[in-house]
Amino acid sequence: MIQCPTCSGLNNENAKFCRHCGSPIHDASYSTTKLPLGTVLDERYKIIDYVAKGGMGAVYKAADLQVSGIWAVKEMLDYFDSEEEREYAVERFATEAQILYDLDHPSIPKFMDCFLSDNRYYLVMEFIEGEDLRQKLDNALDARKPGIDEEPAIHWAIQICNVLEYLHSQDPPIIYRDLKPGNIIVTADNRVYLIDFGIARIFDPRVKGTMVGTQGYAPPEQYRGEAEPRSDIYSLAACMHHLITGKDPRNDIPFNFPPIRTIRPELNEKLEKILVKALCMDPNDRFSSAGEMRMQLEAILGKGKPGETPRIEVPAPVFEEPARISYWYMFRGDRRHSAKSPFGRNINGRYKWGVDLKGEVRSSPVIAGDGTIYVGSGDGKLYALDSDGNSQWSFPTNARIVSTPAISGSRVIFGSNDCYLYCLQTNGKLLWKFRTYGRIRSSPSVGVDGTIYVGSYDHYLYAIEPDGQLRWKLDLGGYVEACPAIAEDGNIYTGCRGVENYLFCIDSSGNTKWYLETEGAIHASPSIARDGTIYTATDQGFLYAIDPQGTILWIFDAESPILSSPVAYNGSSVIFGCYDTHIYSLSQQGELKWKFKTRSVVASSPAIGADNSIFIGGDDYYLYSLKGDGQLNWKLKCNNRIRSSPSLGEGDMLYVGCDDGCLYAVA
Repeated sequence: MIQCPTCSGLNNENAKFCRHCGSPIHDASYSTTKLPLGTVLDERYKIIDYVAKGGMGAVYKAADLQVSGIWAVKEMLDYFDSEEEREYAVERFATEAQILYDLDHPSIPKFMDCFLSDNRYYLVMEFIEGEDLRQKLDNALDARKPGIDEEPAIHWAIQICNVLEYLHSQDPPIIYRDLKPGNIIVTADNRVYLIDFGIARIFDPRVKGTMVGTQGYAPPEQYRGEAEPRSDIYSLAACMHHLITGKDPRNDIPFNFPPIRTIRPELNEKLEKILVKALCMDPNDRFSSAGEMRMQLEAILGKGKPGETPRIEVPAPVFEEPARISYWYMFRGDRRHSAKSPFGRNINGRYKWGVDLKGEVRSSPVIAGDGTIYVGSGDGKLYALDSDGNSQWSFPTNARIVSTPAISGSRVIFGSNDCYLYCLQTNGKLLWKFRTYGRIRSSPSVGVDGTIYVGSYDHYLYAIEPDGQLRWKLDLGGYVEACPAIAEDGNIYTGCRGVENYLFCIDSSGNTKWYLETEGAIHASPSIARDGTIYTATDQGFLYAIDPQGTILWIFDAESPILSSPVAYNGSSVIFGCYDTHIYSLSQQGELKWKFKTRSVVASSPAIGADNSIFIGGDDYYLYSLKGDGQLNWKLKCNNRIRSSPSLGEGDMLYVGCDDGCLYAVA
């Protein structure tokens, strides 16, 4: 074995470049000379500046001589130990270039071109003007600060979580595997970009089945060549730990991350808990997704007095056991999402039955005309139950189901995290399935003509014919989680979440009539009141009232995330739950009428009974029934948080799912 003169890593005797850091091991043998300024590559890209240089190449700033523009050109030198390695590398280069070309996310530099010139391979990508987090940390330490300030570090981490959600939702998932401060650029307007997508991995076939990444930031399983999405969560937490404490994990024993408040006692205790969880040695003990970690970070940034750490309650179980968070995009089968039911006059809060569905039930149950209850489960199955809780059948998919089913005639339609929209007969037989390129957490809505509208994590809203053929699709520029609401005139309202967030009004032909930028991402489904007013909520705590022409009528600031879908109550109020532990009632003018305090987050969406009772679940394990004036009718304790939204059926029955894996019937 020989030792790398740069990082001291051990390599095979015949190695020319270090498998750990990419630096040349025999500097005299190979030239890594930078290209002279003014060099023109591929008769198009003129080198105008140097950005970075490494052992296996460099990154240049280049002007495009064919069209106006400035690009980043990344160079990789063609030095391999054998022709077999060269062929393998070229094949991987082409494959990865195609993957990069297909990526489309506002925080990922756009891939433009690739070519070979003089035994050097080049990738051409969008040039990002900014400063990487390694430089920002160095500046903070030079100014005698202990590390980066907490608030900007959290803001950056939230944006990185968004990128990881996008990458992990690809088919197959893309694992970044090399998250470190030097690969994260922050622009002047505080936007984060993730750069350097695995090119060193492509061009180093000698590390197949071994550790890929950067020592100190890579989790234990990555050293075994077993990287998976939760590996990126670990690396992000390692980056954050380094940034806010100044403690460089590359200079310490592996996997040594003391709680941040032992180094900086003034830091937020909730942030410490998040990092402790994300840095667990066992991937099963970490957050199950980047989205779950993002939501916990966002909760810390609730609004408060200047200089005051926000007091947002994060439910205790999230740190006691892995909790996979998702949101409730549809709460009733009606197109407008009014949540008003002709049933539920005399529900007194008594259990009638409970059925174990083998996975957390966050899909909301829907009741067909014959009384059959359809609901999805975290075990990946859609269940059909009779009114006594007896299983009629179950249909398996390949991933969790949080999408709420829609019923259209004799068909049941629902989405799955396996990226497919399914259409079943009411006897459980598959009629067709439609593939998207992202998880389907949105719930489908069915128009009067039978057209099915559903959103996907691939950023598209889809319109699908009753026979499963694509009618049209529209790119909304972000994850589409909300269930579309359909107005009487056929217009479709839905929202998205990304670096920028919008509510869209789309006609039935797929044309955007208008869109409105919102402050915060839209997770919850919009609802449409009797007078046509559209209500939508964001995870920054804002509830919007918008007229059908796209004009904002008013905005209510709840100062904490709203993931509950708002509903118009009795034509005079708007009801919704909030992360600040309250259930709110607003007037049609946006003024607070009352709020009811629970003991934890309220992410469930309300259902309204025929007697105007309000039914809603909470993270405090309680199912609540409130009167129209906000007074408590009753509350019923379950065995875990309730994020499914209640549904009401004939015989004065209420059905609701629970994180304990059960569907409950309450009389």
